[in-house]
Amino acid sequence: MIQADRVLTSCICIYKFDQRAGDCLKVRSQAIISARSLGAITFDVSSLFKALLAVFCAGALYGWSALAPSLQSQFDTSKADVGFVFSLAIVSFTAAVLIAPRLVERFGDDVVIGASAFLATAWVGLAVVTSSFGMFLLCFSFGFGFASGTIYSTALRVGASGARPWLTTPMIVAGFGLGGVVFSAIWTVLVAQGWGLRALAVLAGALCLTAILGLTGRTINVRDRAGKSHPAGSESETRRELALLWGIFAFGSFAGLMVMGLAGSVLEHSQAGITLTGIALAGVTVGNTLGRFSAALTRGASPKLALVVSVALSLVGLGLAVLSAAPAWVGVSLALIALGYGLMASALPLATSHIFGTQGFQAAYGIIFTAWGLSGFAAPWLAGLLFDLSGSFTPGFIVAIVTTLFTLPLIYLLDRETR
Repeated sequence: MIQADRVLTSCICIYKFDQRAGDCLKVRSQAIISARSLGAITFDVSSLFKALLAVFCAGALYGWSALAPSLQSQFDTSKADVGFVFSLAIVSFTAAVLIAPRLVERFGDDVVIGASAFLATAWVGLAVVTSSFGMFLLCFSFGFGFASGTIYSTALRVGASGARPWLTTPMIVAGFGLGGVVFSAIWTVLVAQGWGLRALAVLAGALCLTAILGLTGRTINVRDRAGKSHPAGSESETRRELALLWGIFAFGSFAGLMVMGLAGSVLEHSQAGITLTGIALAGVTVGNTLGRFSAALTRGASPKLALVVSVALSLVGLGLAVLSAAPAWVGVSLALIALGYGLMASALPLATSHIFGTQGFQAAYGIIFTAWGLSGFAAPWLAGLLFDLSGSFTPGFIVAIVTTLFTLPLIYLLDRETR
């Protein structure tokens, strides 16, 4: 009996020990999981910060119009040539968006962003010291344009694959626009002080810092993150939705890209003073940035609604630009067009992700983005050409009204799931 009690007591002790050991293992497992989760969160924040800093510098491309008068005076070029600088940069930007995903698959996001920033530093530095217009086109339009597109595409992948894409995607898009705000203001001040195209040196320095940060630390590859699959649907429906989104971006971004490329020249033609020009250019870039981030406020609302609002804002601005020649009102009209364009630039990625899912987003948006490249090439160049022929920017604004109106039926025909 005593021996049986001892055996029973031993069994109870062993059971309690095993239970405590199991509890310890559970606690340890939970601690490991929590630590890994914390590390992933910390790493996501670090990767997002690097992406935001990089797109901020890449967004300087949108502040280009502040340097347009300096380019024209230094190289004695026409308005069409000035518009061609931005148009060629847009083409290079678009080509980079198509190529960037392959680079990321091989090297990872941080490496691609850091290396692109390093190359952009070199290209912008060469643009500062060049003495020929052709070389400036090569360095700024092709070189910096391509690096800027690579950075933007890669950073957008980081945002779209985050835990809260409805917030991080507009943050990336807005960061790109904010770069245009800041660099446009800096360049306007420096140009007024006689720096000319040497004002680009500020951008070169910022890109150099971005390259150093981007090439340090661990590398994350967005392709390893889980995401929802493409919604079920026929191949013909997929092509239809892709074509509609492509058309919306092509026609809907025409006015905004025209303004982003020629705002400085438009204000100069309206005889706006230096102070008013600086305020108006800041309004254009601020409007673009606010429009991009405002898409985050549409969480739970229809992406189609955001697209319609962007078209309405652009049409109001275009109408004001055609009807009023007063410099102040011209500045207001340009800001409204930029606001509408910024909203569209942010709503299109969200609509694409909504229709095609996280896994189908990269391939679909790469195709859709070629519409932006086509419009970005045509809009500034055509507006500059029409100005050289007519002596006014009004014909360009009228063409933009037609293209913007054509966007509305395309938005209406989008899939019901985006309503």
